[in-house]
Amino acid sequence: MNKLMLSETFLYRFRFVFGYLLLVTVGLFSLFYRLGTLLPGINSFEGAVASKSMSLGLVAENPVNFLYHGLQYLSIKLLGPTAFGLRLPGVIIAILAVFLFFWIIENRFSKRAAIVASLLLVTSSWFLNVARLGTPSVLMVLLVLLLVYISTKLNEKYKLSWLLLLVAASALSLYTPYFIYLLVFGLLLSLPSLKNNFKVINSKHALLGCGLFALLVIPLIYSIFKDIDVAKELLVFPENFPAPAEYFQNLSGVVGHVIWRSETLPILHLGTLPMLEIFSVSMVALGLYHYDHELSRNLSRIVLGGLTFTILLLAINGNQFDYALMLPFVYFVLAGGLVILFTQWNEIFPKNPLARIIAIIPITILLLFVGGYHAERYFVAWPNTPEVASQHSEAYTKLLTELKQNSAYSTVLNSAEETVVMQPLNKYFAEVTFLDKLEDVSGSPEERRLIITDRAYQDLSVGEKKQLGKPSRIVPSSTASRSTTLWIYGVAL
Repeated sequence: MNKLMLSETFLYRFRFVFGYLLLVTVGLFSLFYRLGTLLPGINSFEGAVASKSMSLGLVAENPVNFLYHGLQYLSIKLLGPTAFGLRLPGVIIAILAVFLFFWIIENRFSKRAAIVASLLLVTSSWFLNVARLGTPSVLMVLLVLLLVYISTKLNEKYKLSWLLLLVAASALSLYTPYFIYLLVFGLLLSLPSLKNNFKVINSKHALLGCGLFALLVIPLIYSIFKDIDVAKELLVFPENFPAPAEYFQNLSGVVGHVIWRSETLPILHLGTLPMLEIFSVSMVALGLYHYDHELSRNLSRIVLGGLTFTILLLAINGNQFDYALMLPFVYFVLAGGLVILFTQWNEIFPKNPLARIIAIIPITILLLFVGGYHAERYFVAWPNTPEVASQHSEAYTKLLTELKQNSAYSTVLNSAEETVVMQPLNKYFAEVTFLDKLEDVSGSPEERRLIITDRAYQDLSVGEKKQLGKPSRIVPSSTASRSTTLWIYGVAL
């Protein structure tokens, strides 16, 4: 009787509702919390990416990652070239990626595994760095998950709609670097399961699929015909292919980046810490064992094959931004490790609600520690590291505010190092002149005001500073520890 009453308790009956609410709440908070203000302004990588998204004409000329650039173009039109506006597209793509990841894991394992694995994914500092940075790296994660999800659905039951979706997703993924290799490899890997589907595809369906594929890749073929560099960018050809010894060194570096030690890149992660902590590494090890024992399943072949292939591929010419290609495969394997953990845990304890609740407490505490570690690593330690802060220009944010207030008849003098960072503002405020040399400044003070970023001002000689005289207005930094003053001459507002 007591056992029956306990099984009907609110907590146990609605455990999945609580799980869903927790996943949505934690996920949205992690992705949106201080999206535009966690760091002082934007970095040069974000500036270079955003400068291409300022115009649809630029995207059409070079359609590489056009899905990301098109979404960023809309975001800039709505919100302006703010740090939040430049990063919002990545967050939107990341949300879609988490949903796809959840559905794949739920379909393959269980709701419990899907909730916990998705929570670990969305709170991972690796995922947050990729998702919240204004670069197309997060698009790789989404496309991998989209292709796996549609392939799984098509393999379960053939439908024309799933076939056309797979064709469309495959064609659109060709606009993203590396995906030509992944598509060919995925096709070869899935041939055993595709034989049954080929039998039910009639000629009409095949023609529809081929027609849709051709329609979607024609713009890409045209762009490659006009500029062969587009093909080189998509194929990621290295300038020099690594020698065998160098390749194996690169290979160990790619694996080490995930589980042991990463190379320093302040924009993407904290110091030389690996992307996974010890618990996640343990779950990946368990997951490899799990998938290795069920290679007959199509998803298992895709996961292990995809992980192995991406590691081998990235060792040729990949940089750390491209390592996002591994992320979904790593967390697929991690989810398999969680399933083993839960299965073994349930076998230890009697299968009744009270025992399950008591048994789940240690696991919950452990997961809280893992989530807390990544939250502190990303939201506290990473942005407060001097090397990270130095990569992001607070002058960008302050200059954007100044130009919004009165952008007419302005000249901006910034240092040569800030040129790439300032490109989005350069394109957005067409009436503003951006320079990096004082001698190029023209126009009388009555016609044009001069705004000098602090870094450019520090580069001026004593004579040039005397020539300028006293500024009409000074906009100091809001953060005392960083020097990002704007020196404004000519027009007093």
